[in-house]
Amino acid sequence: MKANSSGLCPCREFVKEIKNTPFTIFHPVADLGYFGWSPKTIEHKKLVDVTAEDILDRVEPSMVPDKVVSARQLDRMCPLKFEPSSSTQKHINRFPYDDGYVTALHVALKRLNDAWSDIKCQFMFSGSTLNMLAAKSSKAPSEYFAQVVPGTSIILLVKHLEYEVDHSAEGFQFEQLATGGSVSDVHSKDIVEHLQIMDVGGHRVLFAAECDGMDEAGNPVEVKASNPRHWENKTMFQMMSSGSLNVHAGQRRQNALQGVKSFSLGQVTRKATNGKNVAALQANILNGIQTLKTAFEAGSFDNGKVWNFIVNWRGEFELTAVEDRYLLLPPLEVVEKLLESNQL
Repeated sequence: MKANSSGLCPCREFVKEIKNTPFTIFHPVADLGYFGWSPKTIEHKKLVDVTAEDILDRVEPSMVPDKVVSARQLDRMCPLKFEPSSSTQKHINRFPYDDGYVTALHVALKRLNDAWSDIKCQFMFSGSTLNMLAAKSSKAPSEYFAQVVPGTSIILLVKHLEYEVDHSAEGFQFEQLATGGSVSDVHSKDIVEHLQIMDVGGHRVLFAAECDGMDEAGNPVEVKASNPRHWENKTMFQMMSSGSLNVHAGQRRQNALQGVKSFSLGQVTRKATNGKNVAALQANILNGIQTLKTAFEAGSFDNGKVWNFIVNWRGEFELTAVEDRYLLLPPLEVVEKLLESNQL
């Protein structure tokens, strides 16, 4: 695999898997690896009150996800009863339990260093953004918001929704089991994310997606305790966003794990796109990106404005104003310190 000007290559196997899908707009550019986030304290903070030191104290650049156990080995353990839910493993996904989006940009900039300007990254998406764009599923009020990172021309289009996370839920118990633990283990509150840059229809996009585990070669692996028949396009686009080559699928029934299978990105994509209009899905994604570009060129993102990204009654992407300037990012001085904005 030939390196780009940054010296970083995309994953060879991931490039191969993407080429074997019917999608033509996705071209991996650089794999920036993993980073971790450790909450450390339990007190919640609003982003407007977060400091650069709060973030730097919690980011773990060398953290990687746990290795997954083979699906065959996991399947031999079945059926396996899940543990009852526990109130002691619940929390709201608000800082410090959520690292926000400036952390991923901070790590990406450090890894690319002077080559950032050569990459010419224009957008940053979260792990579910592609599916939202392809499905045009962001009906008002939407969980997706857009903002230009202050001091840069990078447009965020990311999901933001506060909710209670139950780390003792069956899905998290399966994650514990799939990464070598037990369903009775206390789930770590640490987060590991995978960073990659892809060219999406001629637009450079930084993807930051939470990662459940990795294989023996260090590639991301999705872990899902749900029926593949219900995945539709969501798991496919999530795997593309996280750079995952495989997904471990746990079959649940009557509070027990009944079986485990592993599917490649190619297998998931073939099933998801069977009978689907792939050209329409691609057109929706590119239309959403163009909506953001048009708004940027019109100055709509000036002065740190945040917009709710919705699909209106005509079925068109649309931006509606949001008052909270600190919904996605901390204050300007914090962003500048973390990103050293003069380099972007």
